[in-house]
Amino acid sequence: MNKKTIILDFDYTLFDAKKFRKDLVSCLACFDIDEKLYTKTYNKIRYRGGKEADYLPIKHLKHLARLTNNNYQDLKKEYDKVIDKCIKYLYSDVLLSLKKLQATSYKLILLTFGNPEFQKMKIDNSKIKKYFNKIYYTDKNKTDFVKEIPDNENMVFINDNPNEIVALQKIYKKAKFIQIQRIEGKKYSLKIKEILIIKNLFLFFSL
Repeated sequence: MNKKTIILDFDYTLFDAKKFRKDLVSCLACFDIDEKLYTKTYNKIRYRGGKEADYLPIKHLKHLARLTNNNYQDLKKEYDKVIDKCIKYLYSDVLLSLKKLQATSYKLILLTFGNPEFQKMKIDNSKIKKYFNKIYYTDKNKTDFVKEIPDNENMVFINDNPNEIVALQKIYKKAKFIQIQRIEGKKYSLKIKEILIIKNLFLFFSL
């Protein structure tokens, strides 16, 4: 393989966001907050005015605290305990693969969508910043944001989300795309034809 720029997604590509969310729910159980209430309030914060909005954990926790007559700082303390251990939610192949990519002088870019502050907390506590040449945090539409990165035949996008891949393919005509399908990841109805699919990052090295 020629030297390439690898642009990696974060959630469900490197990070098991499903397990992370499960533990965020569990840590609030002692405050009589169950998954049903957590999900209902999450959706209220995340989807405002019928549209997907930026998820703000502080707003979510404050809303939960008001509804349940709990102290916000108590909720935040338990929440932070989970966030502090984000490294445990990396998929098992991630650290070794990033080390290997870094050793082969690939340029690594991490592009993550969501509330920049929250995503930064997750990534900082995942201890992976040192492997990347550049990290982009954006709460904008990812396809608009990445126009900053020029199209190049030596670019490879690795992403779990086929909807994002299709949108990115319209912008990046020369780049290559790989969909990573984690067993624990989100399931999508959209299927992309004629695209490389891998189950873990180790398989990238055999392409």
